[in-house]
Amino acid sequence: MPRPFNSLVQNALIAEARSVKIGALVGENGRWYTFGKMVVDLLNDPQAKELADILKLTLKGRLPDLMDQSQHFTGTASAAARSSGDEVGAEFRSGLDATERELTCDTATFVNVDTLLSEAHNGKRVKGQN
Repeated sequence: MPRPFNSLVQNALIAEARSVKIGALVGENGRWYTFGKMVVDLLNDPQAKELADILKLTLKGRLPDLMDQSQHFTGTASAAARSSGDEVGAEFRSGLDATERELTCDTATFVNVDTLLSEAHNGKRVKGQN
């Protein structure tokens, strides 16, 4: 299993998904979820299901904070409120994956997480993919 998905990372994600800086696991502004999907496609069924479940659990665990950050930075928050020293939010944002950063830029891009990850795992074409 590649380092970004080894047992140490998986255990940390299961314990508290929000505390892991997944963006740093696959390089600068990496695409941890995208890399995970590629690994899932290469693994046999039991391992693929386990990793797909970790990807889903991680996104579900981080989704409330992602939505909160999205509302804070794209909603009606003023520039003063954005720079008011929100250290917890800043810490969380520093560990976002590129996919999560894209989600926080536009609240309209949030989709049904179960459907998206299930279709990706089952090999179905996901809207927006070529």
